[in-house]
Amino acid sequence: MFKEYFTIGELSELFNINTQTLRYYDTIGLFSPRKRDDVTGYRYYQFNQLYELASIRYLRRLDYSISNIDSYMKARKVDFVLDKFKEQSKVLHDKWDDLMRIDNVIQRKISFIEDELPKVKFEDFEIRNYQDRKYIPIGSEEQLYKSDIFYFYPTIAIYKNDIKSFGAYLIETKCEEVVVGKKVELSSEICAVIKSGNFLCGYHKGPYSNIENTMNSMYAKFKNLNLAKETINFNIVDQFVESDVENYITAIQIRIED
Repeated sequence: MFKEYFTIGELSELFNINTQTLRYYDTIGLFSPRKRDDVTGYRYYQFNQLYELASIRYLRRLDYSISNIDSYMKARKVDFVLDKFKEQSKVLHDKWDDLMRIDNVIQRKISFIEDELPKVKFEDFEIRNYQDRKYIPIGSEEQLYKSDIFYFYPTIAIYKNDIKSFGAYLIETKCEEVVVGKKVELSSEICAVIKSGNFLCGYHKGPYSNIENTMNSMYAKFKNLNLAKETINFNIVDQFVESDVENYITAIQIRIED
């Protein structure tokens, strides 16, 4: 048989809940002891309070907020509870869908890096043919860090006429599936396309501050090719996966015009 009263330590051990959490529940009036020693200030919880704490712990496991738990505990009736459970089930399903979309993006970014790294050959250049590739334009560097998609997708830097702009490479992703924050918000109307064609390809290792040296050397070395005055750079190893800027790796591609 359980005894009639429990200390906060005993309740903590019984439910595997931190004593600080129980004190916090008491402070906000969510779950308070039935008795308190006037001299020591010790809290004593009555046996029948175990069911109340079990309900609170259960709701926390269902990802209810503290404020929602307080409302729930004060209005517990079967019909009310079932409605709230249905609402919470929808919330959890939505969160699951969001997480799976984000994980899908992460997996594609992993694949992009793993696919690109074996192709890296510094000092060597080659001509490659690419089909249409989609990306989301972000804009200038001032706009870059405010954009959620910058943090989810490989970055493209486009140099043209002394202007640098950025985009998010979609890696075979449909534009309608693009994750921004917690929702699929972008439509195909926002997508831009790097048109198919032949590209002179090379790689730059190191900080972005001197990447133009590598770009200029490609133009100088291949004067015989009709190279576009637009350079498209794909960040392969960047600040998200490498702390040392000297180890950054960027793929440089310059269209060969007909």
